[in-house]
Amino acid sequence: MGKRVIALISALMAWAASEHACAQENFADAKAQFEANCAGCHGSEGGGGDRAPALADNPDLRRLGAAGIAHIISTGTPRGMPSFAALPPAQITRVAAWLKSANRSALRSAPPEQVAAGQRFFFGDGGCSGCHMVKGRGGVNGPDLSGIAARSTMKEINTWLDDPSSLKGVKSLAVCPVWAFCPDFQWAVTDVTLKDGTALRGFVRNQTEHEVVLQTLDGKFRLLQESEYSTVRREGQSYMPTLHASSDQRRDLLAYLSSLAGVEEGPAAGSQSPISQADIDQVMRPSAGDWPSYNGTLNGNRYSSLDQINTVNVKTLQPQFIFAPGGQGLEGTPLVIGGVMYVTGAAQVCALDAKTGAHLWCVPRSNGIAGAARTAAAPVGPNRGVAVVGDRVLYISDDA
Repeated sequence: MGKRVIALISALMAWAASEHACAQENFADAKAQFEANCAGCHGSEGGGGDRAPALADNPDLRRLGAAGIAHIISTGTPRGMPSFAALPPAQITRVAAWLKSANRSALRSAPPEQVAAGQRFFFGDGGCSGCHMVKGRGGVNGPDLSGIAARSTMKEINTWLDDPSSLKGVKSLAVCPVWAFCPDFQWAVTDVTLKDGTALRGFVRNQTEHEVVLQTLDGKFRLLQESEYSTVRREGQSYMPTLHASSDQRRDLLAYLSSLAGVEEGPAAGSQSPISQADIDQVMRPSAGDWPSYNGTLNGNRYSSLDQINTVNVKTLQPQFIFAPGGQGLEGTPLVIGGVMYVTGAAQVCALDAKTGAHLWCVPRSNGIAGAARTAAAPVGPNRGVAVVGDRVLYISDDA
């Protein structure tokens, strides 16, 4: 009996090795086909090129199955990638399977005790929450990681832990046109020297020829005109340090990160910072020039006491900037607090420099619920805007 069990195990091991070798051989063939037909635009091994985006670690491909990727290869894209329908179907299938394997998300199950230990390390000795937020808890000097497993590969997460500087500027910004590459440096620390000799340090949220929008490390925005600063220098080293942890701590941290698929429906977990009286007063008794609520003030008469524009000079007004938030019809009133304007379109909420229209940030109006499936098309109609109090921007999600 013992010999038969050993023989069975040996046969299973040989079969598994054969399957693995077959998969590797298929992927080797797929990579060769990719290099011959696709690398000229998409770069070697799908790493990105001058004429087309990276296909490895690509969040758009991550949302597709192998069949969806094969369909794009066969049909091409409008005004973009040509069709490769002339390739044998088996070749297209193998290339699609390889590209899917290069975009498999990090989302996976791990022993609950490891996930719990990783969470304690993240919010405790690891210090990760000092910069990163998860489900409303943590800092703001790094990207929100609430859905990191769903949008990243395990290879990416490991690289961020071991060599975070190597990933700076590797990906393109989401607002970049499909035909261009816009290096993502939104979390690269930048030093700005002002003309009065003082220095600021933070993250550049927008930069034009005449303006820099800087979010300083305390989370506040500085809207700087060219007359106010002399130099703007991006630091070469990532603000995120290399992970220093034991093998067990690293295992547990990866288990926790690989469990993060998004925000669950319901109240925010953990304690939230209280809203200060100063934040409340900013809405109840707005400063001159601010418009912190739908009607401007709580009496609802939409009257402004500002007198720079009057019946004499109103005819000389000219547009200073145009911003299209998207969708059909605008029924929300832009809010303005401290020089920042908050506007909504059908599918997004955006913050702008109220003076110049420079883009600070935009977020989708999706509900953000982990695992939630969209049952209808994204909305195109109007909405009533946002409410702002302190550092909280409140809006109705697109499924409400």
